[in-house]
Amino acid sequence: MQRAINLKLVLFLASAGLLAACQTPPNIAPQSAFVGFFKNQADCREQYAAMDARVEAAGVRDGAFYRVPGYPYLRTDRLLASFAKEVHSMDEVSGWIRRMRELDQESREYEYRNLGLSTQEAAISRIDLLECGRTLAGLEIADEPSLRDLRERVQPPSEYSGLARAAGLYPLTAPLLKSHAEDAQRAAKASFNTAEPLSTEARLWTVKAAEDMTLIPKHFDDAYPDELGMPGLVDSAWRALAEKHAPPILINSAAHENQLGTPVWKDGRIVADAGTPEVHYHFDFVRFGAQALARINYFIWFDDAGADVQGGLDGLIWRVTLDRDTKPLLFESLHASGRDHFWFPAQSLEQRASGGYLSQPPFFPTESLAPSAPVVRLAAESRRPNALLDNDALAADIGKKPAQEYTLQRYEELYMLPRDDGTTRSAFRPDGLMQGATSDGPGWLWISGLQAPGALRQYGHHATSYVGRRVFDDPHLLEQVFVAPPPPKRLKAAQTGAARPSRPIDQSHDNGPS
Repeated sequence: MQRAINLKLVLFLASAGLLAACQTPPNIAPQSAFVGFFKNQADCREQYAAMDARVEAAGVRDGAFYRVPGYPYLRTDRLLASFAKEVHSMDEVSGWIRRMRELDQESREYEYRNLGLSTQEAAISRIDLLECGRTLAGLEIADEPSLRDLRERVQPPSEYSGLARAAGLYPLTAPLLKSHAEDAQRAAKASFNTAEPLSTEARLWTVKAAEDMTLIPKHFDDAYPDELGMPGLVDSAWRALAEKHAPPILINSAAHENQLGTPVWKDGRIVADAGTPEVHYHFDFVRFGAQALARINYFIWFDDAGADVQGGLDGLIWRVTLDRDTKPLLFESLHASGRDHFWFPAQSLEQRASGGYLSQPPFFPTESLAPSAPVVRLAAESRRPNALLDNDALAADIGKKPAQEYTLQRYEELYMLPRDDGTTRSAFRPDGLMQGATSDGPGWLWISGLQAPGALRQYGHHATSYVGRRVFDDPHLLEQVFVAPPPPKRLKAAQTGAARPSRPIDQSHDNGPS
């Protein structure tokens, strides 16, 4: 028995050594480079390794962003990875690397908090690794070979397991997966816009007003783009946009499981506190031809006390993609597990032809354009949209019954939730699944290659199709479904050579050059 354990340990260490070797970038700064101004930073890689080992041992690694192998000071997402082969000038490359360093710094803030570091210890680590990241990026990503290596490493892994698909004979079983998805879509389409009249138990939630709407620009062309073309606004303006487009939510039920809540730790698991109705929001961007369009993701939570597999929590994502005039271009909804991806264009868009044996076409529950400011009506049983109502039409139906209010909170608050013992933990595991969540789908869905189908997930880990490969945060998602418009006129900011803006939700800790 002991020999078997030792053999496993030897094999593990050997494989770990091989993995480390293949993750080693070609241009690690030699000790001779740490002289003069850099003489106190010769142990930077050791500092990163020590902190990362501490984070892993505690199980608090933040899964929002992908650690770039071999570059402990860089983390990325699919949006930044999409620019890997497109950044060429010094400004573009510098901005691209700086953003990845900012994502690393952001994730480390959550990890420091969940590790329980004191204010002083977190501050020391923050300053040390901030300087280390700046130094290592300058020394190690300094020529074309090192940049070429980085370009090859930044793509986050797929949410689909090729091994599981191979084991499940995916090419042969794909029709079964497709049939399962089509059955759900037919049921959703048949029930859309056919809901029963509103009862006296109907509940309407609207956002609690808090922001100055005059902060919102009339056009994103008035917002200065950064080196990658992303428009920039001050944080209060982004929040005002989130408040303006926050969806009114209507459910024809007063049942406890249909009450809005917010995720909290309770007795060692994540549940929804129905006494605190909150909707979390998160901005990101989608590329549509030559444009970068802002998207607002809203996360709506319910206290589903009867759903043991989810630990008493259920969730829906409502997403608004804005055009260059800050008006809704289209809406999407998604169960917080990744299933039931519904599309609702608010403006006329030319849809691409779709189909094929190994593809799952996008699903449009209705052929009509959505209202520009819809009330989202959810089915009481499934809590998925079954109608998008015009505000004026709703007023006649719901009468004088006052709406209940929910508060907008940043999605990142979920990465540092207080626990009963005074510590904090993320609502999500390092692999992107929600803490305690397990699959609520048929067991055979593993052949799709998805881990725990039906389990609630962190943004950035939502695969939305059982057939083919499609993820909710894909920066080219719109281009896969619709024909992109011709390039817009040159931005005003580009003509004036404006300075770069802050990130959409500015949590950066170093705005200096890489």
